[in-house]
Amino acid sequence: MRPASRFSLYVSFEAAPPEDGAEFAALTKEIEAATHRLGSCQFIANGAGTGNRGPDGGVIFPDDVYDVESLVLRNKFVDIDASFRNLPLVLQQKEGIWDEFKRLTDDVTYDFGVYRQFFDSEDRKYLDEPEDVRAGAQRALLHTVGRQFLAYFQESVDRLDELVIEYSREEHQRHGFYFRNHTWQFIMLSALMARTNLKPRGYIGDSEMLAMLYENDYRGDWVFPKLLHKYPVETIASQAVRNRRQIVPAELRRVRQQLDARPFRFLSVACGSAVEVVDLIRDCDDPEGLDIALLDQDTHALSEATAGLAAVAKERGCS
Repeated sequence: MRPASRFSLYVSFEAAPPEDGAEFAALTKEIEAATHRLGSCQFIANGAGTGNRGPDGGVIFPDDVYDVESLVLRNKFVDIDASFRNLPLVLQQKEGIWDEFKRLTDDVTYDFGVYRQFFDSEDRKYLDEPEDVRAGAQRALLHTVGRQFLAYFQESVDRLDELVIEYSREEHQRHGFYFRNHTWQFIMLSALMARTNLKPRGYIGDSEMLAMLYENDYRGDWVFPKLLHKYPVETIASQAVRNRRQIVPAELRRVRQQLDARPFRFLSVACGSAVEVVDLIRDCDDPEGLDIALLDQDTHALSEATAGLAAVAKERGCS
């Protein structure tokens, strides 16, 4: 058997497969001498809803939720029911939240909701206007009332920083969980904050997130999501990331001149999409004299880096 999806399986049988829709009381799998019993399941014949990639068909679990991808590929049994049973403990965490933190969270949540209603109401007014009219109206909102909202956003962050400065590590974790749960609807509206919280590639600082920081612009269809995205990409920390696009190529040019080496070899560790290297090649007097190696755990980032380097090499007429 192999995963058909995260929660279903492709299966094959040594003998003739059962009829489509056949039900079984349980399915078991051995993992490191331990037998894990999954509940009732149903066989879906090949071509009857599981596609045509499985030799015989697929298995679904109508009464339970199992992470079969982890079970088959990583030999790790993930008990969804156990996670559900832990919910009361998670819910009880709110009892350890300081009252002043609750008040601040309530204030911010309420105020953000009011701002959202205002901006969404304005967006609806020109929803049916021509695209250039709508874009002009949004620009006006972004650069007037929008900037006032961003100032309020910064004031809220400052209040939050001041409030939690003396919190212990455990208190930071508990209060952070509480705050995210109350503000999740707003976090998911921001392209940057959604990505850093969901981590689609398994870590925060992936190349797509960096591209957002380098872009430093508004993202989204409506004004309020655009503002929620713009705030984090304007922060000092984000500007520090943008600064390295100038600092890294400049430092490499300085070292290259100092060493007077040809070829000039260097390794970019955790290169991401290697935009700094692309910038170096684009502005370099002698791109043929560069010998560059890239290292990153993210295959998506390496593909982006390869494409970027190939494009700039073609642009400069080098290999």
